[in-house]
Amino acid sequence: MTNNSRLNVIEFHHPNSPHSRLPRSAIAASRPMKPLAGQIGEGDQDYRYRMFASALVAAFVGMLVISGQWMFTILVKMP
Repeated sequence: MTNNSRLNVIEFHHPNSPHSRLPRSAIAASRPMKPLAGQIGEGDQDYRYRMFASALVAAFVGMLVISGQWMFTILVKMP
């Protein structure tokens, strides 16, 4: 590899890799910890909402498939 092509490459290092320039203590201090107690109730409600939304989307896609099949059979029967 020539020196000019080396200048065109941007290297990204994972913070936990041994090649990282940041000390591990600086990485750990920059990430605030979230309390787990407040997330437990919110997670259940968020899960229920996502499952409800997924069920609605599945029902809508099912209706689209059924109506598409119905339209296709009508078009095939036309002379």
